[in-house]
Amino acid sequence: MVLAGTALGRGLTAVPLPNRHAVLRTGGLYRLVRHPIYSGLLLAAGAFAVWSGGVPRAAAFVGLVLLLHVKARWEEARLAQAFSGYRAYAARTPRFVPVRPWWRRSP
Repeated sequence: MVLAGTALGRGLTAVPLPNRHAVLRTGGLYRLVRHPIYSGLLLAAGAFAVWSGGVPRAAAFVGLVLLLHVKARWEEARLAQAFSGYRAYAARTPRFVPVRPWWRRSP
């Protein structure tokens, strides 16, 4: 999550809207998934839910998945307006989970 946030530089914001410093990132972790920060958060939350067990934690994890899915879709609509190449990037890059191993991806 830190690596993905660092890659955004001054374009990183607390709200999911591109600011005036934002640049469309398609390399590094962003080559694997469109939302690597959300992916890291889901991985950590999922691991915690499995490790700690219990229905309330599992339900909270499912709620987080749904929340981030809705948030990502909303954010992507704004990114498509801000960056002309976003739709092509989104068409070739999965949202949260890499479909193919990183070593089999073409440049």
